[in-house]
Amino acid sequence: MKKTKFYLNCFLILFFTLVFSNNTEASILSDSNNLSKEEIQNHLIDIANRYEVGETLNIEDSEFIKTYGDKTQNTNVIQPFGLVSGTKSFNYENSGLKVTGSCTYNFWGSPISNKYDCTVYAVSKYSGDTTAELQHIGYGLGTGGFLIKSYDKTFTKTKSGKSSSVQHKDDYFGVTAYGIFIGTAKSEAQGISVSQTLQ
Repeated sequence: MKKTKFYLNCFLILFFTLVFSNNTEASILSDSNNLSKEEIQNHLIDIANRYEVGETLNIEDSEFIKTYGDKTQNTNVIQPFGLVSGTKSFNYENSGLKVTGSCTYNFWGSPISNKYDCTVYAVSKYSGDTTAELQHIGYGLGTGGFLIKSYDKTFTKTKSGKSSSVQHKDDYFGVTAYGIFIGTAKSEAQGISVSQTLQ
């Protein structure tokens, strides 16, 4: 009897954990039209940090990226992939930190060559070291509508003083259907940072 009760309790704990987890993801998607720009950015960063390159995203995260990621294909059909290029700028300030800069990119150029050239500037009102950080994440289109994390690289530059900058360009091979750039300014002395996503 004790064993039966124990297994029943374990089952109930597992059941409610799964239900709560799924409801949380579902609520994020269902409320996506009401999300602020900051909430969208934070969720995109959270998704980027939860997967390794080569991992398949779950359906909720795949749909979120499809909704808010920079589309580099005709989303009505799997093929053909469209050529997408452009320049987007960072410009965000909060808590005494400011991140600026820009990214020029060209996805599906040849047709599976992806190029980008980004510069991130970090300015801080605080003394001590300041760090500028650039992260680019690429997602490829897998089977069944799921996305696969195909690219993820981060570049940082820390300087003594109230400003720093980092620049990086790359030309990489891969199936990038959705791309995201993250620019971050950090105050090492204060242990705080601000980030902005370009998507």
